[in-house]
Amino acid sequence: MKTKLLTLLAFFCTINAFTQTDGWYLYTKPSEITKITPDDVNTDELHLATDIGYIKYNTSTNSVTDFLNLTSQDPAVGKVKSLALDPTSNNIAFTLNDGIGVYDGASVITYSYDNSNLTIGESTSAFLPLQVEYAKDGSLYIYKEDALGYQMFINGAFEVEEATSFRPQDIVENNTGTKAYFASDTNGLWELDKSTDTWINHTPSNSDLFSDFLLSLYVDMNDALYIGSFQGINTLSSSGVWNSYQELNPINGLPYQAHEISVNETTSDLLVNTSAPSTYFFGLSVVDLSTNTWTNYREDDANCLNENVYSATAFGGNGKVYAAPIIFSSIPDIGKLVEFTPSTESCTNSNINYLNAPVAVNSNVISDFSIRKK
Repeated sequence: MKTKLLTLLAFFCTINAFTQTDGWYLYTKPSEITKITPDDVNTDELHLATDIGYIKYNTSTNSVTDFLNLTSQDPAVGKVKSLALDPTSNNIAFTLNDGIGVYDGASVITYSYDNSNLTIGESTSAFLPLQVEYAKDGSLYIYKEDALGYQMFINGAFEVEEATSFRPQDIVENNTGTKAYFASDTNGLWELDKSTDTWINHTPSNSDLFSDFLLSLYVDMNDALYIGSFQGINTLSSSGVWNSYQELNPINGLPYQAHEISVNETTSDLLVNTSAPSTYFFGLSVVDLSTNTWTNYREDDANCLNENVYSATAFGGNGKVYAAPIIFSSIPDIGKLVEFTPSTESCTNSNINYLNAPVAVNSNVISDFSIRKK
């Protein structure tokens, strides 16, 4: 009898230890990946923003090594849209539906409009997510694509919003952190000298910029700035030299658009997401700037990627391309992350379904349920 009681007691202790979520556990697979960020130290690691939370993925072992979701920790972390890595620590910042979170590898702190001094974008569209980008000194830029301005998060505190005459679409700093670049929606490129707090505005009328409506920015290890728009890519060197790169799509004669830019620092090749759900879309492109050669991969049954729309793309530290296609019809492929090797043009599906959850169990829809209170 004593043995049975001890066994029962151990069972209840185990249940209590694993019921911090009141008995509920997330059992699903990601159906959308909105950001792929390679780790800045480990070349085999990727950080993923997904619709079921944050995921760290090891490309060499093809396994998920860390995650945050609705039931893995307190506070819960749901849909993640954007994330950034702190260059001064192990912290990871990410955006949620109504705020941001900061994860140090052990614990999470979340900040919302209701419980903090976060204000940027609070009164703008609920359908556009907040975006985050770290400065070189570890402070955090927070912005929203339909908000006039941005907000800084420094040492656990939110600064007062910085109002601007433009809506930032992307923000990056140079390698020394002395300059910040802002892609705007109507006024071209804005360059902030942080030491003097002075701004320079680059537009098609005073520079080689293709467009006033910019989409994406990237700074490489040589401090070259890459600027993406609907008309292609411009570059601006640290010495102020402009270059322009453009390729017309053979189907409609329009330039390839650059919604997201990633650079292979070894080969200097560019990976450009040339697709977006809200506009015309043509897969992704690998660009050799030395010859202005755009190799486009789309849904044409001529390549293993074979998709037209990608929600996120990036070069990994291993030199391979990682791409998350938006799947409109094939349910088993929803949430797929593809590893693409440009030199061999071969593809491998990555296993980010860390719970090994099926797409559906008996039914695709739950119409109702009830709970009997204790």
